Amino acid sequence: MGRGGVLLSLLAALALGGCADELDPTYLVVKERVVGLEVGVVGADDGRTSAMPGETLSLELRYGAPDGVVEPTWVLIACEPAPSSFGVPFCGEGEPLAIDAELDLGEGKRPFEVTIPEDYGSDTVLMIGAVCMNGVVDASLNPSDPEALSRICTDGEGLGQALTYEHPLGVDEDAANRAPAFTGFTLAGESWGEAEGLMPGVTSCEGLDLPELRVDDDEVEIGMAVREGDREAYLQRTPDAPEGEPANEDLQITHLVSAGDMERLFTFIDDEALEDIVEYTPPAADDEDVDVPAEGLVVRFWFVMRDLRGGHDVVMRALCVRP
Repeated sequence: MGRGGVLLSLLAALALGGCADELDPTYLVVKERVVGLEVGVVGADDGRTSAMPGETLSLELRYGAPDGVVEPTWVLIACEPAPSSFGVPFCGEGEPLAIDAELDLGEGKRPFEVTIPEDYGSDTVLMIGAVCMNGVVDASLNPSDPEALSRICTDGEGLGQALTYEHPLGVDEDAANRAPAFTGFTLAGESWGEAEGLMPGVTSCEGLDLPELRVDDDEVEIGMAVREGDREAYLQRTPDAPEGEPANEDLQITHLVSAGDMERLFTFIDDEALEDIVEYTPPAADDEDVDVPAEGLVVRFWFVMRDLRGGHDVVMRALCVRP
C-alpha cells in the first residue's frame, strides 16, 4: 500500500449484506460505510498532516449512508508497522503507541489521537481497527486478528467494517505536508454549494432547496476545483532515486453516490489544471433498486481527495431526483 494511502478493507465484515451487494459499483453507497478520513497535527494551524516526533496526530473517520444516518462505535490501535514491502501492513513487535475505543453511539465521531515518541524508529505510523456503524463494536475485539473481524458488532446489530491506514510522518520541517482542500463544485455548469437544512435521516426533497434532476435525464457534468498550491512539491524517493527526485503531488479524488451512476470512481488532478469534471447519470425510471417518490429523492454525494502523502479532504453534496 502506498504511503498515505488508505485501505478501507471491505472484508467479510463489510460484506455482511450478502452476495448481491458485490454486484454494486464501487462508487455506489447502498448502506453505511466509511468513505474516508481526515488527519491533522494537533495544535498546527496550517493544515499540516506530517507529525514530527513529540507531536500528536488526530484521525477522524468520515461516514456515508443513503439516508445519511451513521452513528459509529470503534476500536483502534496505533503502532509501528512491521518491516514489509508488500501486502496489507501489520504491527511490528513492541507495545502499541495508542489503544482507544469508543462504545457510546453518541460520541463515536470524536477523533482518535496518537502521540509520536521522540525516539520513534519509523517514518510511518500504522493504525488498524474496526468500526461498527449504528451498533456497538465488540470491545474485546483484537483488530490485528483476521478471524475476529467476522464479529465486529455485538449481538449482530449494526454494520461492521475493518480499517487499515498507514500514515507518513514528518522527516523535517522543510518537507512538511499539508492537507489539500476543495474550493468549490459545479453541477451542469452552475455553482453547487452545501445542502443547507439537509439532516441525517431525510430522504425526501420536500422543503429542501436542492438542485433538481429527473429520472432518465441524460448525464450531467460535475466540476471539482482545488486550491492553487495544493499539488505540493516534495522529494519522491524510489528504488532508482533513494535520495529523492523533485516532484509534485498528484491529487486523487474518489466520488461516491447513493443512487445513479458515476462515470468512474477516481479522478486525478496531476497537471497544471486546478479543476476537472466527472459525469453523473440519474437513476432510470425502471431501476428496481431505487424508489423515487413523488416528492423527490435526496441523492447524496461524497467527494474524497487525497494527496497520497497523508493529506485528505472529504466533502458532501446533495441533489434532488424527481420522477
